[in-house]
Amino acid sequence: MKRARLPALLIAGAGLTAFMGAATATTISYPYVDVIEESGDLGVSATGSVPALTMQGTATGIVSGPGQIMNFGTPATFTLTANYSAALTAADGQPNAYDYTNGTITIGTAGTAPLLTATFQDLVLQSAGTSLYEYVIGTSALDYTGGTLAGTLTSGEILGSFTITSSAATNGAGYADLSQDFTGSNLTAKIGAVVPLPATLPLLLCGAGFLGLLRRRAVAT
Repeated sequence: MKRARLPALLIAGAGLTAFMGAATATTISYPYVDVIEESGDLGVSATGSVPALTMQGTATGIVSGPGQIMNFGTPATFTLTANYSAALTAADGQPNAYDYTNGTITIGTAGTAPLLTATFQDLVLQSAGTSLYEYVIGTSALDYTGGTLAGTLTSGEILGSFTITSSAATNGAGYADLSQDFTGSNLTAKIGAVVPLPATLPLLLCGAGFLGLLRRRAVAT
């Protein structure tokens, strides 16, 4: 089964950059689907004795290069579902991190065929380390299963972030316990292929004072 390990992530302008260690960094490459939470979207919620997670936002279009944005004629709804996995969370053993499995994503508009459907094995939600409420997300590799965008996006993962708005419980450090019911807002995400960066670029980004966060990438076990 594919699981995730933990590099660091930068939010660099409109892009997301993940550090795999001192010598390697990765980023979401073009083209990618841009997802934001707009008014009327449900945002993030998890409910149940074994929480079922739902994330809902708006897929605004495909970014194919700097300044090259193909907006969807009608903004499409982005929906992600997954179920909490105590086993994966325990196996990873990372602080303030929670694994969700059996994931699906759908991008589309009600009454029409989906633009994209996909599945994944592991989604990690982890504290960004900047406050008690900011979390970053990262999936294992996506398996595109249908939709007209499946041919445009040949591989990829989801990287993003959200803000906790309520939680049924907190841990000893005061962080939300995401193995129980919680809600969130300010969802942002990008869906696309992950590629290496030139070795010098992460140093330039860090020198510019960008914010280091945490996320996970898929590795085979």
